[in-house]
Amino acid sequence: MLDDDFLRVEVNPGAEVLVEHLDEIWAAYDELLGEGKKFYIIVILPFDMHHLAETRKKWRNQKRSDRKIAEAFVLNGLGLALIANFVMRVEKPAHTMSYFDTEEKAMNWLEEIRRKNK
Repeated sequence: MLDDDFLRVEVNPGAEVLVEHLDEIWAAYDELLGEGKKFYIIVILPFDMHHLAETRKKWRNQKRSDRKIAEAFVLNGLGLALIANFVMRVEKPAHTMSYFDTEEKAMNWLEEIRRKNK
């Protein structure tokens, strides 16, 4: 946790994100921030992270935008960048979201949005 409304999540290299993990992640947000609290988040994704189409579908359908003010993904790999490009063009979420190749760029972007919203 970077602040009371700001999370940093780093996915372990080689991790496989399953459908059931999404509910666990959402419960962790509630535990860390308080139930229903809106927040900013940066997510660091390794190049070798795996997730099935079923997981992506639930991720897209989950009420993610209700609580996320802005979300930045740091992508480490071409495969993830291709999926991200698809999501942003075809199934863009309601909350502000963007993808970056470095954590520094992602943090600068999130901090700028956060400053504007304060």
